[in-house]
Amino acid sequence: MRKNEFSKRFRLKARNDFMYLKEGSLKRFTPSMAIYFKRSRLGQSETRVGLAVSKKTGCSVKRNRFKRILRETFRASSQKFIGIDGLIVINPSFVKKVLNQEELEKILKDDFCKLLSDASYLIKRIPQEKL
Repeated sequence: MRKNEFSKRFRLKARNDFMYLKEGSLKRFTPSMAIYFKRSRLGQSETRVGLAVSKKTGCSVKRNRFKRILRETFRASSQKFIGIDGLIVINPSFVKKVLNQEELEKILKDDFCKLLSDASYLIKRIPQEKL
């Protein structure tokens, strides 16, 4: 098995997974995105990530590019085994403000890593029964 993969065990795919994150999840925001997260409902040590990019962000080519950037950042991340379920939501108004594509990619990568590390920090400090 490859070390830097984004296999199905690292993805939120089912509707139940997304519904689980809607109620009572912790939230963290940056100008470019937000993360909604809880401890893994399956009791796994792997971090599972769902990506949501609105149609307001742009055409399908742009939306899929943003998802590829975030998946690649997650693959290279050291935060794959913190045991959370997280939903990443891209802010469409921020994406439209940034004109330079390279700058946008760098901001997305930096913010994604920051949000994952914040989630990791909070999950370790909040008692199990509060989540």
